[in-house]
Amino acid sequence: MSDAINPTHYKKGDIECIDAMVAAYGEEDVRIYCKLAAFKYGWRRGDKDDEMQEVKKQQWYLTRSIGKDPRKNWHRPKIGALFKNRLFYTLPKWLLKSVLPRSRG
Repeated sequence: MSDAINPTHYKKGDIECIDAMVAAYGEEDVRIYCKLAAFKYGWRRGDKDDEMQEVKKQQWYLTRSIGKDPRKNWHRPKIGALFKNRLFYTLPKWLLKSVLPRSRG
């Protein structure tokens, strides 16, 4: 599937880059990478690409960082449910503001 979140240039033949990374570095290292990538997309949200696209990328990487495959059809948790993920407890409170959606009010 080619879209802004999962473009075709991340695939070589039948192998997606994220799967090659797991084969080369192992699941745990890829989860750490995904946690850091999610942080990056939250940090720069709205500064480079469309803000909603950045939020979707961040969600993709957060999902992958907890061992779920975002390419598969599974229930994506609401933002409140993500607080149950220990990732959010490792971030300073000032940084959480960059990770969560901004209010439009």
